[in-house]
Amino acid sequence: MAGLIAAGYADLAPLSLLHRPRVPGDIAAAVAAIVAAPVLPLVSALLARYARLRLPGLVLVPLTVCCAVLGVLLTLAAMMDGGSALAFLEGLMLTLAVVGGLQMLGRATEAGELAALLMALPTLLALWSLATVPAAAVSALKIAAGHPYCIARHGDTHPIDSWAELRGLSLYTTRTGFKSTSHWYLHAVLIVEADADWSVWNWSFGAMGFTPLPHPDWLTERAGSECTPEPSFLATLAPF
Repeated sequence: MAGLIAAGYADLAPLSLLHRPRVPGDIAAAVAAIVAAPVLPLVSALLARYARLRLPGLVLVPLTVCCAVLGVLLTLAAMMDGGSALAFLEGLMLTLAVVGGLQMLGRATEAGELAALLMALPTLLALWSLATVPAAAVSALKIAAGHPYCIARHGDTHPIDSWAELRGLSLYTTRTGFKSTSHWYLHAVLIVEADADWSVWNWSFGAMGFTPLPHPDWLTERAGSECTPEPSFLATLAPF
């Protein structure tokens, strides 16, 4: 479970925020917590299995409460900054995963069972996130049918550059126009060049595939200029 959570959730993209000048200390700490959280259950599992590390209740309980509160606060902060329902779900499940991972360090005999119970739903979300990778790749290849194509996030000025970005928890947009009633951005877009013409397709999590976008110019943020189609686009992507 811990390995699947690390594979499905881990994302280094937030580290780009630290490249900005004069990043406040609290923002830097929040970014570090967000980046580290997906691997914490795996670290806990390895420490429990190979280092035989066990924490007394006086340490484990306050640590668990602190991690739970921090996870909830970071999730709520993301929602107030224009986060979507998927962002809320990811934050909630990741908080459960971290809390569950910590339970593997408990001394009680039921610690493993409690850890598995808490990590069950986060693991299912991780599996869905990983399943999006082949679904997106197969859909893109089928639609492109040998023509040049590319995949990018709506609103970006460059294509995705790794297979990891096709995971469900990396692919969804966090841009909502900062209005709960006006979702201005799509998820990923597929751009295909065929017969000297470009077609634009929108990634749909409901269909788990790319669906036609007949009027990309009608959107508040125009779609279709995010990347330049190229042959065998998926073959150019790095693993991570």
